[in-house]
Amino acid sequence: MTKTTTLKVLYVDDEPINTTLFKINFKKHFEVILSMSGEEALAKLAANEDIDVVVSDFKMPGLNGVEFIREANEKFGQRPSVILTGFDTNKDIEKAMQDGNVNALLHKPMDKEELIETVNKCYKNFPSSL
Repeated sequence: MTKTTTLKVLYVDDEPINTTLFKINFKKHFEVILSMSGEEALAKLAANEDIDVVVSDFKMPGLNGVEFIREANEKFGQRPSVILTGFDTNKDIEKAMQDGNVNALLHKPMDKEELIETVNKCYKNFPSSL
């Protein structure tokens, strides 16, 4: 899985301020596609098969981040994925990491350099977990 162009990252978060800040902070590092829900993100994946990495908030209405990633992996094939959470790790996240659906976990507020490094490592080391 070698790629010389900019990684295309789908960022999913139901908070508009978070999606705006993600785009501002990471547009120089990644090609960023934004989504406000797991359901919308599934449509974005269907329309953009070349998305390299998914970064998703965990706690969202409708599909939570883990549910969205599981469904995305079933429908569109697995790709590297990162869950962001402002809460403690829970059984859903731990199971998703153990079964390979989620490759990394970061806590909010996220550190910009840590997220860049994590996304790049997930892509480089995929399909193994970090």
